[in-house]
Amino acid sequence: MIDHVLLLVHKCIYHKYMVPQIYLDYFHDNYIIYSHYTRQKTNLHMYSVNSTFGQRSFKFQGASLWNELPESIKDIKSLRKFKEALKLHLLNSL
Repeated sequence: MIDHVLLLVHKCIYHKYMVPQIYLDYFHDNYIIYSHYTRQKTNLHMYSVNSTFGQRSFKFQGASLWNELPESIKDIKSLRKFKEALKLHLLNSL
């Protein structure tokens, strides 16, 4: 399940032509949202939610899981290479 969410987030960021139009505006980098320097400028912006239902949403879960990935994996633009690196990362983190 985690890998499917992260693959969709990767497509939303690097391969916008592969996802439905509705997902195109789901994820934004922090440096676009904030005009000042933040330590998490390369992370995806986490929108606030007020319920556990909101915390289970794709928008919240996708950004949260993506932000937990190492930068070396987040920077991979190739979908095939991203899948391979993600699989190794998830297996090593068990």
